[in-house]
Amino acid sequence: MNEELSEELSEEIINSFNKKTFINQWLSYKYKEKSLAIYGLPGTGKTTIADYILKDWVKVYIKSDFCKLSRTLEDFLNDTLYKKSITMMFNDKVYKSLIIDDIYYIQLNDKKLFKSIIQFSKEKDKKNPIIYIFNSINKNVKTIITKCFPFKIDFTIDFLSSLVKKYFLSGFDRKDIIELVTKSNCNLHNIKVNIDFYKNDFSKINIYDNINEELSQHINTIIKMKNIDDIYNNSYSDYMVIGLNLLDSISDFLKKANLTKSEKIKIIYEVYQNNSISDSIYRILNETNDWNSIDHIMTFNTLSTIYYIQKFNLSLENIPYTKYISKSIIFIHKNKVLNTNIEDVEYLYELIEKFLSRNEKETFNKIKSYILYFNIDMTVAETFLKYFKNYNKDKIKIFY
Repeated sequence: MNEELSEELSEEIINSFNKKTFINQWLSYKYKEKSLAIYGLPGTGKTTIADYILKDWVKVYIKSDFCKLSRTLEDFLNDTLYKKSITMMFNDKVYKSLIIDDIYYIQLNDKKLFKSIIQFSKEKDKKNPIIYIFNSINKNVKTIITKCFPFKIDFTIDFLSSLVKKYFLSGFDRKDIIELVTKSNCNLHNIKVNIDFYKNDFSKINIYDNINEELSQHINTIIKMKNIDDIYNNSYSDYMVIGLNLLDSISDFLKKANLTKSEKIKIIYEVYQNNSISDSIYRILNETNDWNSIDHIMTFNTLSTIYYIQKFNLSLENIPYTKYISKSIIFIHKNKVLNTNIEDVEYLYELIEKFLSRNEKETFNKIKSYILYFNIDMTVAETFLKYFKNYNKDKIKIFY
């Protein structure tokens, strides 16, 4: 969607909820009283609308990728939101604003950051427009939203169908558009993908509800698909999670493969290389909100991995949930709090696993020396074991 069309669509959505006058008032002076909270189901255009509302302001973003940064919320805001840019020094009409997105993800994966956001929301002296974006309201985010002006985005099928007809499919029959909207779970992102893939026949759209289907089962269904369009369409709802699960499991896929060691290493290398490209594109998407980039992300993090799985007829009965997201949070946490190198702890787990399988005294003594040398506390070793290995933490105690 081009910028002009995106702005026109955002304005129509705001008008449909009779919020235009209020938004103008909020931008003029009410933002100093309270922040704005936009909430609604995934794919309702919340981030696009927030961008549109603050289109005349320099925007600072806090999104899910902030969880990977080894810095506090306060330090980040001091360096971005509160710091004058060169443009602002020469133009007193340039102002900064803040958008805090992906709050549900942050709540699940970075408790410390989430608590900092709650504390930040309680501050009364608001010098900048701030927009919080939620998928839904639960007891943990109520503290934030009670300090904000709420703006709920909740489309009816009829209204969303009228938007799709006006902005995407002007020449299509209303019955076909309603079928498209319904099968896309009223999600604008899914609607766009389904238009690209199934524009000639919406009856072919696969209805996928990833909430009601086990992720492992769903991924196993995807990797057996021969049609590229079907792979894209069925990966779209959870494209990053599916890609990371495939990446995390590729070595398990290869364990029983009838391939040489060098062939396996080459496949793993190429899968990781493609995922690195995908990660770079994802960072660009976060900076630009260019949702057209998702197709390219899926090409490198999902389709390329499935290519190798199908080419060498690889299979894996149970695909475990990816630990990459959890690991990234752990790496940040250890830098901030534990002063412990998690890479050292992870290698300790490898040594213990080796000892458990062979029961060699030499390995036992090596583990004891390793723990002493790197000063690895037993509590730390026990705490992070679940993120890396499946054996019981009681196995660690014999080395302390």
